[in-house]
Amino acid sequence: MHPTELAEARVEDAGNLLVAPAALHGHEAVEDFFGSVITPEDLASGSSGPARRTVYLCGDISAIDRRQLLSADRVFVVGE
Repeated sequence: MHPTELAEARVEDAGNLLVAPAALHGHEAVEDFFGSVITPEDLASGSSGPARRTVYLCGDISAIDRRQLLSADRVFVVGE
């Protein structure tokens, strides 16, 4: 890098996982989420595990099995 060039910083998703219904995936707050976004069905299928991640649950969480979240570092339920 040359001294006159601007440096860019890129922050990775830092292990954040948002579990939100598919109906919310077009919502601005979901699109701007800093991390991965999956549906409760994706979580149930095991396609993207919560292991060692901070998990944010949004929407109707009644169908989510607590055991699916045991490997997460932290779990938060967020409202609208």
